[in-house]
Amino acid sequence: MKILSLNVRGCRKRRKLLWVKDLCVRNSVMFLGLQETKMVHLDFFRLKTMWGNMTFDFACSLSRGRSGGIVSIWDPSFFCRERIWCDDHYVIVKGRVSGLVDPFFLVNVYGPQDIRDKAHLWDFLVDFRSQHTGSYIMFGDFNEVREEADRFGSHFNHVGASLFNCFIANAGLVELPLANRRYSWMNKTGMKMSSLDRFFVSQEVNLSIPDLSVEAFNRGWSDHIPLFLRVDRKDFGHIPFKVFNSWLYRDGFKDFVDTAWKEHDMNMGLFEKMKRLKRKIKAWVVANRSNDKSRLHLLKERINEIECKMENSCASLEELDERTKSFVEVEEISQLDDLDIQQKSRIKWDIEGDENSQFFHGLVNYQRKHNLIKGIFIDGMWNSNPKEIKDHFFLFLR
Repeated sequence: MKILSLNVRGCRKRRKLLWVKDLCVRNSVMFLGLQETKMVHLDFFRLKTMWGNMTFDFACSLSRGRSGGIVSIWDPSFFCRERIWCDDHYVIVKGRVSGLVDPFFLVNVYGPQDIRDKAHLWDFLVDFRSQHTGSYIMFGDFNEVREEADRFGSHFNHVGASLFNCFIANAGLVELPLANRRYSWMNKTGMKMSSLDRFFVSQEVNLSIPDLSVEAFNRGWSDHIPLFLRVDRKDFGHIPFKVFNSWLYRDGFKDFVDTAWKEHDMNMGLFEKMKRLKRKIKAWVVANRSNDKSRLHLLKERINEIECKMENSCASLEELDERTKSFVEVEEISQLDDLDIQQKSRIKWDIEGDENSQFFHGLVNYQRKHNLIKGIFIDGMWNSNPKEIKDHFFLFLR
């Protein structure tokens, strides 16, 4: 799945159109979002030039006066359109994505300048989201930032940022972080920069396509950089050893590891030692969790017995003190479980409460996206190759 969002202001010169065309053809773009393109009437040939071939479908909101139009273009073999909503500041396309069951809404947004108009647009999008069930990918030039660090050389509007953040929360959207750039817009002199162009996805997309990432291409002729959304699963190889934080808080873990490590033959290779140690730790953890589960069941039953006595006014002081200590022990066991849950992702946990809900899994995937190393700068050049990243980390740490 590949989506490209561009913001090309005043594409009047043919060289700009050719630049966009080359970009689309070279990267086999499945979806193209253009904003601020001066289109008083729809020019089919211009769309073909931007896309690169005749295999496309589109939806647009034409320009009015000095305001630019919005065009969304996609590959019909990948995304099948069902319905379109258009306005001066958005183009919403409902359809079906190949291989997925739920309906998808592609929302191409161009935020207005006036803060009151922005508030009206945010309210409309939240209402639309609540009235139309499905998976949402919302992208474009929102003309607003989320925090002060998103602007450089220009005034930060606290009210506008607060309204924008409330809109994101109320719409149930999650922002996909930009990997290799900090700002998406820059003026001609380079004295002002802002993060105006963004990609947001709903929790449904976060669950069904957890490996989405956003990268930026070269700026070219526009003052906005093209943003590229794609499924990008980085394979850094097998994880040699995983340690959960909860293990470090369990009594006897350090002594168990020391003893298990000393039992290995000194002539054995490091990889084989770690492999055998991993098996022993796994068995130790399983046994401890089983004991915790049994202990938790007994504690809850004992607390219930004492509370029944308290209701009949026949509980002793020792039992009241036992009840208090049991609550403390239950809390300690629950905290160990919570530490494990925070580190797990893409697993359906069989535990109590609402920790197995869709919202919880969405938060875990969100944290996973932000903690994932998508690439690093090597000698000033962005590099996302897993092997080269691992080699660079090895040389640095050595």
